[in-house]
Amino acid sequence: MARIRMLTSVAGRGFAWVAGQEIDLPGAEAAKWADGVRAELVRTEPAETPEDPAVVETPEQPAVVETPEQPPVAEAAARRPARRKTTPRGK
Repeated sequence: MARIRMLTSVAGRGFAWVAGQEIDLPGAEAAKWADGVRAELVRTEPAETPEDPAVVETPEQPAVVETPEQPPVAEAAARRPARRKTTPRGK
């Protein structure tokens, strides 16, 4: 079994994987998914059991991307210049 880490969220009939999730797949199928766009290969051999139970590997968490908060609509509208009033044609 090979392990891959999803780079994008994918769902289909009977499965749903989110970005950052690690999945164990047979080698040939893992190679199909690990194309560098949808997933990346994490390991190809089985994980070793740690000899010391106190030492346990923790998987890296995906980076959190912070986006600037958008101001509420009323505040954004208050900063916009007022629209010019149009005069009716023919007057």
